[in-house]
Formats: sequence, C-alpha cells, structure tokens
Amino acid sequence: MSVRFNSLFALLIVLSIQQAMGQGSNSPYSILGLGKPVPVQNIRTMGMGGVSVSNGSGLYSNFMNPALLPHNKLTVFEAAYLGEYKQLSDQSTVQNSFGANLGYLNFAFPVNNKWTLGVGLRPLSAVNYTVSRLEKIPNRPAFVEYKFEGSGGLSQVFFSNGFNIWKGLSVGLEIQYIFGSINSDSKSILNDGSNEYIVGVFERANYSKVNLKGGLIYIMNLGEKYLLNFGATVQPKVNITTSQLLSTQRRTLENIKVQVDTLNFVTDQEVVYPSSYSFGVSLENTGKLLIGADYTMENWSQYKTTERQNPLKDGYRIGAGIEYTPDYGSVNGYLKRITLRAGVQYEQSPLNISDNQLEDRSVTFGVSLPVVRNFSSVSLAFQYGELSSNSTELISEKYFRFNLGLTINDRWFIKRRVN
Repeated sequence: MSVRFNSLFALLIVLSIQQAMGQGSNSPYSILGLGKPVPVQNIRTMGMGGVSVSNGSGLYSNFMNPALLPHNKLTVFEAAYLGEYKQLSDQSTVQNSFGANLGYLNFAFPVNNKWTLGVGLRPLSAVNYTVSRLEKIPNRPAFVEYKFEGSGGLSQVFFSNGFNIWKGLSVGLEIQYIFGSINSDSKSILNDGSNEYIVGVFERANYSKVNLKGGLIYIMNLGEKYLLNFGATVQPKVNITTSQLLSTQRRTLENIKVQVDTLNFVTDQEVVYPSSYSFGVSLENTGKLLIGADYTMENWSQYKTTERQNPLKDGYRIGAGIEYTPDYGSVNGYLKRITLRAGVQYEQSPLNISDNQLEDRSVTFGVSLPVVRNFSSVSLAFQYGELSSNSTELISEKYFRFNLGLTINDRWFIKRRVN
C-alpha cells in the first residue's frame, strides 16, 4: 500500500471521529421512537437502490449480510461520509437544511480460505429536530418562545464472522453492541425587554445492549458466466437497557445554568428494539454486471417503552438496482475500469402520524473510481427522494443525499518467507 494512500486513510479516520459527533439535517419526524432509522448499507449498495442482501463483492466491505464476508479474499478498509440537503414543506412554509455525518467504518480480513472476520462502526438511528413558536404574553409587552429540540441517536459496533461451509453455501453470524444517547429539550425563552432567560425540561436517555444477526447465502452457477445468488438475514428483537435523567433548568441566553432541579433519575429500564428480516436475489456476471432486488421487513410495532405509547408501525423496504463495469481488468483503458450503478427504492416507513404512515420513494446513482493498482477505489453515491404521506397537513421531506466512500484493499497478515 502506498505511503500517500496510507496518509489519506489516516486523515479520513481522524475526520470521521470528529464528524461522528455531528448531526444530520433537521427532521421533525426524528422525534418519534428512537429517531429516524438509518438503513444498513455500504457505499456500493447506496448507489444501486440499497440492494445488499445477496450481492457480495471481493472489492468492497460486506457488512449488510455477514454470510457475504467470504467474498473478501483481501484485507479491506472502508469508510464513508454522508451529506444531506433537505427541503421541509407544508401548506404554508418551506424550510431548507443541510447536515453531514459519519456513514460507517469497516475493516474485514480473511483468516483462511473459508473464514473471514469483520469489525466496524455504523449508525442505527438519527435524532435532530428543532421546532419553535412565538407567542405574546397577554397584557404585557413581552414575548415567550417555545422551543423543542432533540439530538443524538443510536450507533452500533459490530463483530462479524462469515464461513464457507459447502460449495456455494455460506453462513454468517454478527455480534452487535448497540449504544447511544438521545437528548430531548422543551424550553420556554422569555424576553420581557429587561430580563432574558430560559426555563425548560431537559431529558437525556442512554442506551446499551448486545444483539445478534444471522445470515445465509447460496450461489448457483448458470452456465459458464452467470451466477444466481440468494441471500437472507434475520435479527431478533432485543430489550435495550436504558437510563434516563429528567431535570428542570433555568439558564441564561449564553447557556449558563442558573438553577438545576433533578426531577427523576431512573436506571435499568428497557426499550424493545424490533426484529427484522431481509431477503435478496441477484443475477451476476462476476466483475462485469450485477442485477438484484431486496426486501426488508422491520417489525417496529414491537417497539415498546415504559412511558410512551408506540408511535410506530411495521415497515418494509423494497429496492432494485444494477451495477456495470465495462472491463475491470483493462490495463490501458481507465474509463473501462470505472463501475457505474443505478437503482430505485420504496419504503413504507414505520413513522406513523395520526394514522398516516409515511412513504419514502427515491432513485439512486453511483460510481466507483479505481485509484491504485491494488483494487482500491474512491466511490460516490447519490440519492434523491421524498418522505411524505397522503395527508396534505403533514410535513413533506424532499432530500438529496450524497455519499463519499474510500475503500482500501491489500494483502495483510501474510507471513514472509526468506530463502
């Protein structure tokens, strides 16, 4: 691996750690449940409609289905950033916002010809909303602003194992550690012309739990050139341990605390995180063409807390996509080695407002650009879509997401022989 590429990767890691503390674009719907769920996708599958359950690759990380890991015969590092421009609108108001965040970090390496290990970090949900209104105080020349804010979300550290157990058949097991915190603030900001201060209720909930995910892949040969791939994953529901701190605070506008009273501090509560199932099929001409489709079911009706009624329903996601590389082995034609992707995606979101279940429709495009001779690449993926419902009274979210990923492939952990 070149020194220049090593330096670039080190810089990306440092920036990723810093960016992981940031927030994505504003979404009032992230107030529900544990925030807006983040689909488990890598930079490759983001560009092809999220298709990820059956289509493995030796050049990219395969953390969607742990049974895909045996495709990685080289050590692979992968990291990605996600940026999002969003337009929120209702019948009378339009608001634009922008945010960026760490997409994921992933590292995988083969232990032997039949066993590959993977470890990484990825987001599970995102909370970022700000809603406010201004009211005049009766019989006084003063105004009060009511503001509701939320931030945080859940992330996941995962340790994966993928095994080739028979010709064409692979299985995988992933151990996940779910963690994160969600902050919810309800504030009243008083401005009477002579004195300004903030009074509010501030809530912080911390989450942590270990969970499992299983995967299966079966590959059939169709003649000399084509493969037909079938994949499936299952993740059981899990009770996530949570602790909650609830307090009232009085602050100055400079956010200096003047008075703090703890209302409640509860530990060892539980939140039910739902089960999910995924199925995928793809037709592949290895290294040249891939066409695939996925279906994912998420049972968010299982979501439960000790204090709130479940605002979520079961949701599902369907995606279809294509990937094409003219000639990855071309020596002189760089353009022939570029990989192009496109796809479509439809999701019946678990978000449910006044019996209106939101729907998410999008189109995607992607490209991977080889950068060195050892199969490493820089990838881009773009997604344009809309989250909306049949009700004209609810907020519509139109978004444009762009994703930048870096993939490094190399041979590591090889014992040198000296004659």
